[in-house]
Amino acid sequence: MRRCLLVLGLFVVPMSAVNADRYGPSFDSPGASPPPELGAYACIVHRAVGIQGDGKKGERFAGPIKLLDEQAKFTLTLKKRDDGLIGSSYCAEAKPHGPEPDFYKPGKPVESGFRYYSDLDYWFTCKATYEMQLSPSKMASALRGDDRHMFIGYGHWHMFRLFGGQSFLHTYDDSAGNWYMEEGQCQKM
Repeated sequence: MRRCLLVLGLFVVPMSAVNADRYGPSFDSPGASPPPELGAYACIVHRAVGIQGDGKKGERFAGPIKLLDEQAKFTLTLKKRDDGLIGSSYCAEAKPHGPEPDFYKPGKPVESGFRYYSDLDYWFTCKATYEMQLSPSKMASALRGDDRHMFIGYGHWHMFRLFGGQSFLHTYDDSAGNWYMEEGQCQKM
């Protein structure tokens, strides 16, 4: 059975059959919802909450958020990645980005292959199987995943999770110390 980790701030919660009664079944468990179909979806946010404000001034607020109409109603598209990177020589020759990469030295020819900064960087660019495109009103335009239930963004903590019946949970950090969570429903168009 596949295991995954859900990282929330400083807390890491293991998601496995051991915790199924507490967190729900993993996606490969009997009784788990089937993956959503590829294609376009119309979505609406039912509830949004957040923690925001100026931490330097000590002014922090937490609670419900009233979203603008273009933020509360949006579209998303699920597709299989076929951008040519997966399996290409660009990714096949990928190398970790060292503390002082050789290609910055004068007179050194540029090496082929992708230089990645972290395992997440490499996975996001070269290995993720599926991609989710969100409307421009949502902070990240492209999220990626290995199944069609959970997608994460690159660079910022950004996660979009689809459940049975296409209900969703969308969490993100704006990199300014503010954290948001939205819950809603998507319907295939």
